[in-house]
Amino acid sequence: MRLSDTPRAAFAELIGTFVFVTIGAGAVIVSHSTQQVSLLGIAAAHGLALAVMVTVFGGISGGHFNPAVTIGVLATGKIKAERAAAYVGAQLAGATLAGLLLRMLFVPQDWSGVNLGTPGILVNSVGRAILFEAVLTLFLVLAVWGTGVDPRGANVGGFGIGLMVFACILVGGPITGAAMNPARHFGPALASGFFPDWWVYWLGPVAGAAIGSLVWRTFFSPDDLELTPSVAAGASMPPSEPADADRWRQWDEDSAPASEAREPATQDIAPGTGYDEAQGGGSGPGYGATQESSPGYGQPAGQQSPPPAAYPPPAGQQGSPPAAYPPPAEDPSRYGTTGTGQTPPPPPPPATGGSPPG
Repeated sequence: MRLSDTPRAAFAELIGTFVFVTIGAGAVIVSHSTQQVSLLGIAAAHGLALAVMVTVFGGISGGHFNPAVTIGVLATGKIKAERAAAYVGAQLAGATLAGLLLRMLFVPQDWSGVNLGTPGILVNSVGRAILFEAVLTLFLVLAVWGTGVDPRGANVGGFGIGLMVFACILVGGPITGAAMNPARHFGPALASGFFPDWWVYWLGPVAGAAIGSLVWRTFFSPDDLELTPSVAAGASMPPSEPADADRWRQWDEDSAPASEAREPATQDIAPGTGYDEAQGGGSGPGYGATQESSPGYGQPAGQQSPPPAAYPPPAGQQGSPPAAYPPPAEDPSRYGTTGTGQTPPPPPPPATGGSPPG
């Protein structure tokens, strides 16, 4: 079954968010239950899972997997509101499925102490927690735009984004859990029934993502640059695709077939019209120029000469020479042939020694 564009992209967002939350929150549960996974391991689990999913699905949906990123891109006008709403709904659904799966995989004594890996505030100031989440998300979104959205950036797939998540969790993990993603908090919180300070994980990341997106678009992105997400390495979009932020790479003209990029426009040419006249420009040898006839063409001086070896057209083009060529069938001698494709015998040499005709 083939889905249309927006449902297919939303489904990719659901799967990517599901994998990211399952791996990230699962690492938190394992760290709590076994004491064998450190903060470094938790950060690596989040960063690697996100990097791989962005690389896998970036060419399909852009690889947001984060309502804050989607809202930030929406703030720049690079994604339609309907598509953004479908993305956010899919992301929250994927995170919820991940939370329910973790509840099935682990026994309550394993996950109850960390509420299925739900991020929590470990500072005594909600304002500081919001600021922490906003600043970390701003850093993340700058990495998204710089390595994933802007085609001038390094083409490293999703690994630039994953490395930023890894670094931010090392700093913010012990403070707020460094969610930087409302879905990362929403899914485990819903499955575990743990909702204190839930709004912190919406307000902080959304504000940081909106600020980061606007900063990039205002100061670092040329006005005439068509930004289309395609975080996936080497992803290429045909020119007919819309230039939305739901695509993460600008279409590369060099990747288009030669016939698509170089085929000249064709137009009808009325019989008897020189090829150069129909093109509306100056003539060149072999394109209907008025010139002395060349040996082998059998035309009197001053008449238009037929095209040379420029026909058949270059590879990738279809069509036949203009209607003015070849000349009418009833006068095959203009090409020095008999009409059957065979060259007639040369005329007899003039008589020698006689007097010219009277």
